[in-house]
Amino acid sequence: MSPDGSMMWTGTDWIPAPPENQGHSIQDSVVMGDIKTEVRHEHSHSHSTTVHNTVVHDMEKMVRSHLNTMVDAMAEGRLADSKNIFERAKQIDYELAIKLHDGEYHPRIVNALCSDAENYCYSMVLNYNFVKRRETLVVYNQKFGNFYKTGIEKVQYVLQWDSDHVRTLLLLAAMVMKQIKFKILPSLSHWKKYKDAENVYQHVLRLKPMNQSALQGIVKIERARMVMKINSMVIGGIVFFLIILSIT
Repeated sequence: MSPDGSMMWTGTDWIPAPPENQGHSIQDSVVMGDIKTEVRHEHSHSHSTTVHNTVVHDMEKMVRSHLNTMVDAMAEGRLADSKNIFERAKQIDYELAIKLHDGEYHPRIVNALCSDAENYCYSMVLNYNFVKRRETLVVYNQKFGNFYKTGIEKVQYVLQWDSDHVRTLLLLAAMVMKQIKFKILPSLSHWKKYKDAENVYQHVLRLKPMNQSALQGIVKIERARMVMKINSMVIGGIVFFLIILSIT
């Protein structure tokens, strides 16, 4: 049944809704979050152009209602539910659902997926630090590794939708920087990770030349590199001095 109660779906077409006393069996239920649309009918009627236009408008409203709920599910991390909702939207009007999904709703979908990735990464990785009274260092290392892997997967999934999405790129750089901080002892991999983060920040600056987060990120990387160079020189000097002492 259409939202205004004036039309009903026959399985192939929309027709005017018959009077209640004609014994039609009609059921229409829409449950937001898990949308379900079901229609049963027994009669078929012709309809005017005006009625047709009303039906088209009502169908578009139904498709948009499904897609709005799909976006909400994505932002909450319920990707399986969002896929099911989209499938139901396609059952109402396949071409319209695809057109809106890939066009008008695409930026909203990307932002929703990014919000889900941000919520996870900040709570499970970026703000997750070792607390001795809460867990051992071994347990912390294991958890951090698992959380980091899941977070990166969420970030990469968003970038599959839009490789130039600035919020997601900055989140990716923050994750890489957190991984460097997680590895307390300096190593050669630090240089590569800094380069990876720098490349992401440079990508953002090509899209948004005055992005402050990217500019500040590059400054932090340069400072960190300088500290690593100084530490390497100090360690190298100490090693050299010890070698001289051992020789003499």
